[in-house]
Amino acid sequence: MGGIARRAKYIERMLELKKPVLQVDAGDLFFGEHLQGRPITAFNKDSALVLARGSAKLKVDAVNVGAQDLYLGAQFLKELKENSKENGGLNLISSNLVDKSTGQPVFETDRVVELGGIKFGIFGVCRESPALPGELAVRDPKKAAEQMVKKLKEEKKADLVIGLFNLGQNHTRDILKQVPGIDIAVISGDPSYIWDPELVGKTVMLQSGIGGKYLGQMEINFYPGRKLKPADQEQVEKLNDQLDSLNSQLAGMEKGTRDQPEALAKYMELKKQRDHVKLELEKVLLDFDYKHRLMPLDDVMPVDVEVKGWIISAFKAEQAK
Repeated sequence: MGGIARRAKYIERMLELKKPVLQVDAGDLFFGEHLQGRPITAFNKDSALVLARGSAKLKVDAVNVGAQDLYLGAQFLKELKENSKENGGLNLISSNLVDKSTGQPVFETDRVVELGGIKFGIFGVCRESPALPGELAVRDPKKAAEQMVKKLKEEKKADLVIGLFNLGQNHTRDILKQVPGIDIAVISGDPSYIWDPELVGKTVMLQSGIGGKYLGQMEINFYPGRKLKPADQEQVEKLNDQLDSLNSQLAGMEKGTRDQPEALAKYMELKKQRDHVKLELEKVLLDFDYKHRLMPLDDVMPVDVEVKGWIISAFKAEQAK
């Protein structure tokens, strides 16, 4: 839970510098994977409340409901939302979780946030899981993504669409190849990181792992009207071929390069070439430029005193039992 206190302080400093900050969470925030198959304790519930109140205080613009978040059902998440009102409100969303009996969405399906002159449309999808409560159904995430892109782009006039995918990397990548119009995809659903954002078609794909150890940070410069021209298509195909070739070579060299100086030097040179080709491709395909990094939320970072107090209170309550 310590990551939420460090993240709160970091975001506070960015806001003090008058930087417009959009915050999203791709899902599986409240209950960790280590709890799968185990009974939820009072401490687990208290921890979930701390994370909910922390997200509310941080003014996180959208928290996608992941499969692990539903260990205690949708009602528990609604209670977290209610109990976080005094801290600013918890913005839970899900574009494909519906009530089985009514077919109606259980949570808000999308959000539109205008920031720095850019209109961001945000949606989120959840994966199938045996842990999901029986009263809920998961609509096909690909169809939900198609519907949300259409709604956000055409009806709500979003400049950029952000998809929150609680599906893991492989399933998300498959959907991005089939559903155009998603500008940024943020992933949860497996314990992985994407250190260098991956370009899938015209979508930038990101993942910052699990457990709040890293904060993914992306700085965006948006250029409305910078669209792909028909004359650029040949260049795109050429760059895509180069990128595929370089990625294949790098994948084949990942093991054993550190102990072999010549192999390591070749790996780093290929990586440099790959990054250059990727940048050139992004300049042609995307409506925005970006800088990305994973910020480690480690013990040396300052913390938000109030959020830290909530964490301490939860641990004290557990120790008193």
